[in-house]
Amino acid sequence: MQSVFQTFKQNRKNILALLGEHTLGQVNTIPQGFNNNLLWNAGHLLLSHQFLLYHFSGLPMPDYVQALGPKYGPGTIPDGKASQAEFDLITGHLNSSTQQFIDDYNDGRFKTFKEYTSEYFGITMQTIEEAIQFTIYHEAFHFGFMSAIKLGLR
Repeated sequence: MQSVFQTFKQNRKNILALLGEHTLGQVNTIPQGFNNNLLWNAGHLLLSHQFLLYHFSGLPMPDYVQALGPKYGPGTIPDGKASQAEFDLITGHLNSSTQQFIDDYNDGRFKTFKEYTSEYFGITMQTIEEAIQFTIYHEAFHFGFMSAIKLGLR
C-alpha cells in the first residue's frame, strides 16, 4: 500500500500547489464553459474522501464534512462567494487529512466497508483498498478539471 499512499500524497500535493497559485477571487471564479471553480473541486474532493472512506467504513467523520456538504457535495454548483476562512479550512484539511487517513489505515481502524457504487463512474467498491484506489482516480480526474479551469482563468 505504500506506493498507493505515495500516489495519494502526490495527488494532494499537486492539488494544493495549484490552489496556492491563485487568489481567492480566482479560486472562486467559474470560467466560461465550466460549471464549477477551483475551490469547489477542492472542497468536493475533501468531502468525497471523508465520506467514502470513513462513512462507508462506519467511522465518524469530522464536523466540517457536514458543514461542507451543502456546498460541495455531488450535484452542487458553487456560488463563487467562498470566504478566505472557507478556503483556508478546505486547504488545511486537504493537507492534514492526507496523513491522518494513512495513519488511520496503518493503525487498522478500517475493519469493515459497506459496498458502494459510484453513480457517476459506475465503479463498485467492496473493500477499503478498492475505495482508496477509487479515491486516487477521483482526485486525479478532478485535478484534470482543475488544470483546465486554471487555463480558463488566463
